Amino acid sequence: MKNNQKDHELQYVEGAKALLFDRLVNLPETKLGYIPKKFFNRKELKESVRIELGYLLNSRCSYPERFLADDEELTVIDYGIPDLSHYSPQDPDHQKLIADIIEKAIVTFEPRLQNVKVYVQEFIFIKWALLIGIEADLVIGSFVEPVAFPLVFNNKLGAAEIYGNQ
Repeated sequence: MKNNQKDHELQYVEGAKALLFDRLVNLPETKLGYIPKKFFNRKELKESVRIELGYLLNSRCSYPERFLADDEELTVIDYGIPDLSHYSPQDPDHQKLIADIIEKAIVTFEPRLQNVKVYVQEFIFIKWALLIGIEADLVIGSFVEPVAFPLVFNNKLGAAEIYGNQ
């Protein structure tokens, strides 16, 4: 029996399954209605991580004393970072503390990033902000790729601007 259907080749595409939230919101309307994004290619995956880091670092945790304690295991109720407005971005000790807090938040709440390193690159006087480097391995299954995200962090305003993967 002859098959009249066109043969379809399977294609291997590097990427990962979209996060649940990404699959439920901001759906583009098509002729078929709303179609959720189920899969991210590599570029979309990195952009998804960048967006999630922005949500994380622009959220404030409910119990900062738990976040700052070394012996406390963080849970979803601790999502975000503590208010850091009382730290001076010019003070090298405070810079290290801010970088350590950001690193702890990323390690805890962004499981797609492994081997996370966060460090202060410089103090930007005109913005009264820190230029912070975030380096990590993006890991999804057997997919591993080094990524780096520059972050401009203004602790007085509580604003974190994360730029695209470099």
